[in-house]
Amino acid sequence: MGCAKSVGLWGIVVVKKSILYLRTDLGTCDLIGGGSVSHTLGVVNGFLEQGYAVICVSSAMHKLLDAITHQNYRFIPLRVPQIFSVLGFKLTSIISNLFFYHRTEKLIKKHCPDFIYQRYSMFNLVGVWLSMQYNIPLILEFNGSEVWVDHNWSQGRLRLTRFMQKIERYNLKHAYKIIVVSQELQNQLLAIGIDAQKIIVNPNGVDVEQFNPDRLTTERSIIRKQYAIEQKFVIGFASTFGPWHGIELLAQVIPFVIKRNSKVYFMLFGDGQLKEVLQIALKSAGVSDSVTFTGMLNAHDMPKYLAACDAFICPTQSNKDGTSFFGSPTKLFEYMAMGKPIIASDIGQVSELLMFQPAQRFLAQPEDHDAFNNLLLKVISMQPDELMHMKCALQQRAKEYTWSAHVGRIMRAIDQ
Repeated sequence: MGCAKSVGLWGIVVVKKSILYLRTDLGTCDLIGGGSVSHTLGVVNGFLEQGYAVICVSSAMHKLLDAITHQNYRFIPLRVPQIFSVLGFKLTSIISNLFFYHRTEKLIKKHCPDFIYQRYSMFNLVGVWLSMQYNIPLILEFNGSEVWVDHNWSQGRLRLTRFMQKIERYNLKHAYKIIVVSQELQNQLLAIGIDAQKIIVNPNGVDVEQFNPDRLTTERSIIRKQYAIEQKFVIGFASTFGPWHGIELLAQVIPFVIKRNSKVYFMLFGDGQLKEVLQIALKSAGVSDSVTFTGMLNAHDMPKYLAACDAFICPTQSNKDGTSFFGSPTKLFEYMAMGKPIIASDIGQVSELLMFQPAQRFLAQPEDHDAFNNLLLKVISMQPDELMHMKCALQQRAKEYTWSAHVGRIMRAIDQ
């Protein structure tokens, strides 16, 4: 079944193409921060900056997505009736297909988008069903296998692994194009037989204007005064406190550095399953007075908190099962845009992005505590001219990865 396109979002002829952006993960309607939030806002705004009309249909980030104001943008929230929550996360995710498909199909019929762009989520078939029924190309954003995530990080008893894998493979097979954030993810898809011509490797990005420290000098001063850290050297860390974020390493290096230099202060942004573990460890080490846990910050507040920092740490760790790190940390692009020194793990895309002078001098092996200790102490003593050189190099690198450029790479690959 096709879709006859004649009018745009508000009944006028559309010159530019339109995108139906679809996000279907459950339990995220109130989500306000983290890498997935930055990515979703970045891609949506990237499409708008590139001149596309966007119909955004999402179960996530309702307040943030509803707050976007643009003449070519419309937001429609997705919800599953609360009564189904008693079934648990996985069964509710399966049932959500019925509600999300019914809601989204009406929009497809009304607006006839040129493409469906979906951020893939566990057990979801809405995008691929609509793509096949209405002959609309599906651009599938694939940030990693949900089967792998469930096997390695889930604590639930209900697995449904084979069913989950079948749905995931079905999406990958029928997508017109698949967006992955790293070469390692591409390698994983090639290993299961996905056509290389369908895959677009496209790292995450950043809004360099939003994360421009020169525009945030007032906010920097306010936050540093608020926390009484005007005279401190502040090291920032943004995280959802997941298993790959280096929490165990931080539990060791933070006390080491603080006890050797009283000028150092750590600000840890975000929330997640291992946050309490780190809090307990730092309290036990007697350094809690030199550390602030801000909790999860609104995506719009994150730039000013990063501006309050003097350096950042990104101690990304290898996967516990021995597989290669496949991520593209959104926070790393935001750190680069800030132009402050980054002490980071020499791993995967992290080192690929920072493998240039002077940034590469602050890379360490993921589990090398001594190297992180030494680099943290070293960065505190950097001279003004070194810091300025670092700032220019990092910000120039960040400009290669704006969200507008990110979307532009996708659409150029599609148009070829």
